[in-house]
Amino acid sequence: MDSKYFGIITDADFINKEAIDQDSYLVEKNLFRMKKVLKLSAKLDGLNIGQIAARGCMQNMVDECKPAEELLKDIYLFLTAVYKSVINGVSYSFFSDFDKLTYGRQKEDACQYAADRFRNIFESICPMQYQILKKDLNGVVRLGSVFKSLKNRQDMAVFDLEKERNLVIQFLTGNRSYFNRELFETNNTVVDIVNFEGHLITLLTLNNEYKFEKENCFSPKSGVDLLYEAFEGKMEIDVLRFIDVCINEIRDKHYSYLVALFFSLKNLHKIHVIEKVFREEIVKHYKIKKLGDLKVSDLSNQEYKKRLDFYTKKWEEFSKSEGV
Repeated sequence: MDSKYFGIITDADFINKEAIDQDSYLVEKNLFRMKKVLKLSAKLDGLNIGQIAARGCMQNMVDECKPAEELLKDIYLFLTAVYKSVINGVSYSFFSDFDKLTYGRQKEDACQYAADRFRNIFESICPMQYQILKKDLNGVVRLGSVFKSLKNRQDMAVFDLEKERNLVIQFLTGNRSYFNRELFETNNTVVDIVNFEGHLITLLTLNNEYKFEKENCFSPKSGVDLLYEAFEGKMEIDVLRFIDVCINEIRDKHYSYLVALFFSLKNLHKIHVIEKVFREEIVKHYKIKKLGDLKVSDLSNQEYKKRLDFYTKKWEEFSKSEGV
């Protein structure tokens, strides 16, 4: 895989330098940052948080030299590429058994079994401290999005690499042989990353097949999803799907058709943003050039009336098919 930072340090003697000299160089090159870290003044064996505070074990924050976030993300991606076959093996092992157990089952039974296995795997790789919670309508705190929680867990796994100084140095100096099977078998941080990514593939695959939850944390977002975000949720997703279908069908006279599309939806009270916002986002998203203000210069124009009627009827058909 292409890596921005792998082997970026070419000084053959760098790895033999004192840590303080390494840190000075790494900070100078913006590979490491000085980071505030909480230090404790006493052994914590057997103590809970309350006891730690009561005994005055906490000290002030101190500065430590830690890898930059961008570097950690690059290392994480490098590791998932190096151990790709092992990661895929984790998922393959699951589905090898899963397919045998669900073969011939009724769809509802297979779905229930998949849901049980999905939840078990999720809880095994995403403990409570990483889960994204929310309050329901009754004020009860419950699990929010499974995949937002998994993304949070993955982000934290990236920062777990902070403690692996030797691994980071070996990466920066381009020691490819260091990243071998022995590292995977002996380094707990690498083991956790491989297992997490393997199980993540399993959960994404199950979700893709059984549709437990809408997922856009790991899969590329659709054009409609991106447009929905651009409008900051002020446009309903079904309306944006309709707009997407219509615009992709336009082959020429974009301005004339977009004017009719805009006003047909406006007349139907389906557009909840001003014309300028609508136009600018459509131009940006669909890369349409030279699009002036969407306005009707002649309401009696028969071509305009035909297009307006066309999109009004098209929306009625679309909404019925979508169950809107």
